[in-house]
Amino acid sequence: MRGHLLSFVLRVLIGAPLLWAGVTKLAAPRSAAMPGGAATSIYERIMPASSSARIALAGAEALLGAVVVMRALPRAAVTAAILAYLVFTALVAAELMRPEPIPCGCFGPAANASSSGTGDNVTAPARGPSPTSVRAGLVISLVRNVLLIGVSTWWLVVFSSLAAREPRAGRIAETATCDDEASADDRARDAARQ
Repeated sequence: MRGHLLSFVLRVLIGAPLLWAGVTKLAAPRSAAMPGGAATSIYERIMPASSSARIALAGAEALLGAVVVMRALPRAAVTAAILAYLVFTALVAAELMRPEPIPCGCFGPAANASSSGTGDNVTAPARGPSPTSVRAGLVISLVRNVLLIGVSTWWLVVFSSLAAREPRAGRIAETATCDDEASADDRARDAARQ
């Protein structure tokens, strides 16, 4: 029982960030561009302005998170989550190497405004967050992603192998029925010998 609870908690830890990120991107419109029309996040830089592409990516991210949490196709879903976190980690690491990095945009435009460190969401987009605060936010994203990759890999190794060895309910019922029939046959045989 404890194994099932731990597996569920880990699946929530793996899937909830994907679900939350997808939902916040679906709910939030594109944020205001920085001066000069530059993107305000890595997400905006890599995603075309087409709203259908943005909706498709955010929807896929949310769906993947939900599938991980609900344990539908658990191995495939957790493997896909690992791949997604690897891509996100590579994008964040590449952004950290830029002289003037921008926030990741992982959790929508509202998260970018709060990463300015000023708490002033009205003026932050106009001048943009400081490179130091952006780097700090990117390092936090990088650490979070590495931890999520580790937890996902551990779940995949430990819990998916346990799930594969668990007998299905149908097999349990068949085994119980066969055992009962075998016991009755054994009793009849023992009675005939006496």
